[in-house]
Amino acid sequence: LKLPQSIVTKSIRILRIAREVGVTLGREPAGTAAGAVYLATQEEGIHRTQRELAQAVSVTEVTVRNRYREFLEKVRPLLEKERLEKEKKEEEIAEPVSL
Repeated sequence: LKLPQSIVTKSIRILRIAREVGVTLGREPAGTAAGAVYLATQEEGIHRTQRELAQAVSVTEVTVRNRYREFLEKVRPLLEKERLEKEKKEEEIAEPVSL
């Protein structure tokens, strides 16, 4: 698929959160991974189709689509929260300290 490292990193974060909230329970690992990669590519503006991802891991497009929809609903809000918290911490670190 020739994906940049940023997609791999984001996909791993998506899968970590998905596992924490129970989205991966009873799900096929290949389809879950493909759904995470698809969400990561969509968020980063890198064009990959559900078909490409499905073929790469030997699952159906429907599986990729279903995992993607679950991640949109249950994981994406937590990803956004995590991003905002990180930005806030970075701002706090960057603020000059008055003595």
